[in-house]
Amino acid sequence: MSDNDGDDVAKPIVAPVAVHETAQFQELDSRDATYKVRFNKFWGSNYRPNSFDLSGRGEIAFLGTRFVIRAFRREMGFMGSRIELTFERAHVADVSQSGDCLSFSIASPDREIQSIKLWTEDEDVAVKLAAEFPKTVTPSAIAVKEYEAHLASVGRADLVTKGLVTANVLVFVAAAIGGAGIVVPNPTVLQAWGTNFGPLTTNGQWWRLVSSIFLHFGVFHLALNMWALYVGGRLAERLFGSRAFTLIYFAAGVSGSLSSLLWNPAVNSAGASGAIFGIYGAMLAFFLRKNSSIPPPIVRQQRSSGIAFIAFNLVNGFSHAGIDNAAHIGGLAVGLVMGLVMARPLEPGARAQMNAAFLYGRGSAIAAAIIVILFVLIHFSPAGNATEQAFRRDILGMGELEKHAQQSAKDAIDKLRSNQITSIEFAERIEKDVLPQWTIIHNTFEKDRVPDNSKLKPLWELLSDYSDTRLAAFKLFDSGARTGRTADFKQAQDKLELGQMDLKLIKDLDHGK
Repeated sequence: MSDNDGDDVAKPIVAPVAVHETAQFQELDSRDATYKVRFNKFWGSNYRPNSFDLSGRGEIAFLGTRFVIRAFRREMGFMGSRIELTFERAHVADVSQSGDCLSFSIASPDREIQSIKLWTEDEDVAVKLAAEFPKTVTPSAIAVKEYEAHLASVGRADLVTKGLVTANVLVFVAAAIGGAGIVVPNPTVLQAWGTNFGPLTTNGQWWRLVSSIFLHFGVFHLALNMWALYVGGRLAERLFGSRAFTLIYFAAGVSGSLSSLLWNPAVNSAGASGAIFGIYGAMLAFFLRKNSSIPPPIVRQQRSSGIAFIAFNLVNGFSHAGIDNAAHIGGLAVGLVMGLVMARPLEPGARAQMNAAFLYGRGSAIAAAIIVILFVLIHFSPAGNATEQAFRRDILGMGELEKHAQQSAKDAIDKLRSNQITSIEFAERIEKDVLPQWTIIHNTFEKDRVPDNSKLKPLWELLSDYSDTRLAAFKLFDSGARTGRTADFKQAQDKLELGQMDLKLIKDLDHGK
């Protein structure tokens, strides 16, 4: 957490800080010493970040009343340069040492408080390094320590977060073994496992609203969601308590799935990000409350990081195809509302005075009301339209017919090319085993034409074109085989290629959260 409020400077601090990128000093005294340190660690607290973007290995050298930090400063991502920063010892405050980790602030009367965090070779070195600094403590640090103490008083309440991460990973492994894919996902297999697919979900399989929260389209999709869940969930679970956290997570996840159906009923959606957005929305609501009694530095840091996370992911979702932003927005909105009504003070005495049963009951009632409203909206939306429901059933029925037609066509073409059957026999197989299937598919889509203002119209047009080109292609194969016209075969091949283009566009309509 960055302490960036100049009003929180401890007294007495009389000399202005000296900060230089290159410096040479000759004065030495009995306390002169140099320590090897490093300035970043993958799993570290965010309450005391490094204000100077220092990274990698470096050293800290004490030269009389001053000390010099030599390190690599990051610039533009992984780029940067080696620098030296020189400070007065007297301007150091808020020294905190835990194991091999040391953090402190640079407090100057004419600057905002800046923070430095580093790791030493071992705990003994960290203790010696801490002894080099004064024991000044700023009011801001006192408030942060109280916050951390209150947070610690609720215990290590992160079992639900760890359980959710474990469940998601186990489901991913099981689905991958079942053919869902590891890097490249198989949407059809994932659909069988329980993705939120409009034609199935709205046709009575409402359990998909929950099962889809535990399914992911590939290992990278899983890794990003689980990282966000682990980082944000552990803090959110402490802030709200395990039971409230669980309620917020699933309410946001289900609401995100329902929002996805409202936005695009034809989408094949999966992922935990709707629920995760709900968790980040609830935390943002918690830190935005005026009576949260959270120190201003913590509020600023959490508010900034929460808004940045939400904004980045929403912008990324709107600018890239294949991301279900409807689920993100739905989960976020529910998380914000539930965060406001379920937040409890962190101070143990104040938290104990609250009626937990009333709090959970109020949160459950609000979650139920939101979900009911979304169900009603779906009923009156295109997702609940009778014509569109019929079209969705057509999509489901198309699967087996298409599979049979494709396999029959492949067998016939392979045998014709290997001279196992004659051209006439090939035509008879096409006429008997292929054309009837595509005729049924094509006529069914024509019968259940969706309205022009329907969000399913683009999908209907693609599927109608796809079935039409497939039917036309095999009619040309049939006529070409019977008459010997090579032009028919060429046109048939062109039709198949057009159908493949439609098929690619159809698959592009499948989205992951």
